[in-house]
Amino acid sequence: MNTSFKNFAASVAAASVLAIAPVYALTPSETLALKTQVSETRVVEVSSIASQLVVKAPVKERTETAVAVVLASFETHPTALTSVIASVLKVAPEATEAVVTAAVEAAPDRTVAIVRAAAEAAPTKADKVLLVASRNASNAQVSAMTQEVAQVRARRLAATAEPVSAALVGSGVTQDAPTIVGPITVITDTYAGADPSRP
Repeated sequence: MNTSFKNFAASVAAASVLAIAPVYALTPSETLALKTQVSETRVVEVSSIASQLVVKAPVKERTETAVAVVLASFETHPTALTSVIASVLKVAPEATEAVVTAAVEAAPDRTVAIVRAAAEAAPTKADKVLLVASRNASNAQVSAMTQEVAQVRARRLAATAEPVSAALVGSGVTQDAPTIVGPITVITDTYAGADPSRP
């Protein structure tokens, strides 16, 4: 990836983050309250609590709350970062770009995992996730992130009810039951992989 494209991607990402930045910011006391709630939570419950905090926030403050919760969970429970990102973005997909930007700045060494979690949680925003995360990434990281997003898309495609070819053709997929010919013979005197010519 050449540097002019990286600069373009960085400027587009910065402009999009500024465009979605809410007018209403959390007060320091609200941020501290969120941080306290997250820090007092056990690591196995932090994803659930984080998503509940975001859901309870007023609609105008959801993006800021999501960012604050993700950063607070990273400070107190760094191993739960990707699960917190996924749970927060499932309930507030509008905060995807801001959450990814904050998480990548907080943990630049975990960028690929952050992209994977965000793309899984908000698949319609996978391209924006990739664009935002790649602005300060090396070529190797951008390549790895692109592969992760492609794998997320492939998993989602494979999880659909019908294969793509059937969806494009417009017909359903049918499968007949296999037919069994003759009786089944069970060999009981040898074990699997036995060589009868060996003593």
